[in-house]
Amino acid sequence: MIREIDLIGEVCPIPIIRARQALQGLATGDALRLRTDYNRTVRNLLDFCEDEGHDFEIDETGDGIWLITITKR
Repeated sequence: MIREIDLIGEVCPIPIIRARQALQGLATGDALRLRTDYNRTVRNLLDFCEDEGHDFEIDETGDGIWLITITKR
């Protein structure tokens, strides 16, 4: 299962809060895909994933937009 959340225009801590809530509703191995335009959110989400033990991938899609995929562990 892949759940998607658009975080365009959102600044921290809102993206972390929304990611944490969404991950709680997912099973191990499910993915959460987030779109953001705020570069600090990218760093904060990576730190969050490292702290929580989740896998993550980052793709910069252009024009300052990042697509972050978090796989729940």
